[in-house]
Order: sequence, then structure tokens, then C-alpha cells
Amino acid sequence: MGSDTSGLWGNVIFDNNFSISVITESEKETKRIFYLLSDGGQVIMPLSKTFWGDYFGMVRDKFSITWMVSNKSN
Repeated sequence: MGSDTSGLWGNVIFDNNFSISVITESEKETKRIFYLLSDGGQVIMPLSKTFWGDYFGMVRDKFSITWMVSNKSN
């Protein structure tokens, strides 16, 4: 899934105007993908349980692509 950025999230510039979302089958897979993407990049929101029930984190990879990685909790 892709998502664009609005002014509510801050200034929109070339490298932060969209995000890619990945939904995994397990928390283990969520961690694996998240930490691979964060290598050489920047963690925007650390992985944690969210108020909406998912295990979720955001990271900007070394190519300035923003990723939202999550696992749906049952």
C-alpha cells in the first residue's frame, strides 16, 4: 500500500511525500524487515504495540524512502 503525506505531518519535501506500507505475518518478520530497512537509515517511530492494536514502526531507509512496517494483532 502507498500513502501520500499531508501538511499535518510537517513540511512536504521531495523525499518524504510518500510512504510504503508492509504488513507481515508475524512480529518476528516485522522486526526482521524493520531492522534491515533501518540499517544505514533513520528510525522515525520505533516498533511498538499501538493503540489500534498493531505492532507498528516507521523507518526512513538509506535511500530516503519511508516505510511503515506492521503486524496485525489478533
